[in-house]
Amino acid sequence: MSRARLGLWLGAAASLLSGLPAFSSRPARAAEDAPAATSETFAEGDPAGVAYLAKLNALVAAHAAELEKATRSAYEKNPCGRAELTMWLRVKPDGTITDVWSDPAPQLSAELVDAVVATFKTWKAPSTSRAKPVRLRVPLGTFPAAPLTDSLDCGAQVLDKGGHYDLTKLGPGVEHGTWWAVCRATVGTAGVVRSVKLHVKPTRPGFVSADKGKGKAKEPMGEVVVAGCDDPAFIFRGVHSTKEGPLTGAKVLAKTDAWDSTADVVLGDTSYHLRIEAKPVNGEGPPERPWSIVLEEGNATEEIDSGHTTLAPLLHVRWAGDLDGDGRPDFVLEDHSHGISLQLFVSGSAVGTQKVRRVAATSWGGS
Repeated sequence: MSRARLGLWLGAAASLLSGLPAFSSRPARAAEDAPAATSETFAEGDPAGVAYLAKLNALVAAHAAELEKATRSAYEKNPCGRAELTMWLRVKPDGTITDVWSDPAPQLSAELVDAVVATFKTWKAPSTSRAKPVRLRVPLGTFPAAPLTDSLDCGAQVLDKGGHYDLTKLGPGVEHGTWWAVCRATVGTAGVVRSVKLHVKPTRPGFVSADKGKGKAKEPMGEVVVAGCDDPAFIFRGVHSTKEGPLTGAKVLAKTDAWDSTADVVLGDTSYHLRIEAKPVNGEGPPERPWSIVLEEGNATEEIDSGHTTLAPLLHVRWAGDLDGDGRPDFVLEDHSHGISLQLFVSGSAVGTQKVRRVAATSWGGS
């Protein structure tokens, strides 16, 4: 069965390299979808409409801190998500905001857009001086407004040596630019960061095969070949503080026990406990269970992955150490329940209350 978590990682990012959580795929709600029979819009250029929109913009500006607070949780899950955001409002004559929707559907998480919608509905707008409710577009500009910083590692990518990837998803130019590898050294060490050259060796051309009388497209496939590191734990780029040389390793203690699997990652005085938190099976049919992988440090708890599958996710730490040099553990989780997948978590890229943040993910194989 296809892993639901892959959609969480990649969604509309259209790249196995981005590692970004999925974007909202809900269709844009057009102005005509609003309750038009009982509402109206200001005519284009209508001075009254221009003046009222200015009042709404002032309302948004006055509540900017409230809007930031309401969307903070969603922002922290995907701080690299940025898009132009325009909201439609339906406002009653007394200023009550009854309907809010985005137009068009932005490349932002559904959770963040929902938070914006819910916040707008708590506000009271100025009265409209109209007999019917009015519909208005309120451009918010780039949202969230906080600028991107290098420490977020928004361009981070991760690959696996020997991975047989769908070349259409790797994207053009993947071989160009600087790539690094964490090369395994001796047993018990975290390895060494080395600059490497990347080459994608085609292993299967694209073609159309017969499938019960119908043509079925097969995507071109390729294998990732690395020069400069014989045994890489993983290949990556885009982690801004990367430095060539040996790494400080973290100690990993793992217990493999299906839904009760755990792993502890210890570096210096910092200790992360990873565990699977799954809901019980309900109802008839396949025993598919919603689950999360939870990271605990002291009394702090955060979800770092989630999905719903019939089999327990593999909680396996492929590598752990201090990749970004901040003295705290970074790690790579590996799963091959459906194909092979890697997720790179970096502590220096965390925001808010996070301990680590997933900056990149990759997968190959499966169906």
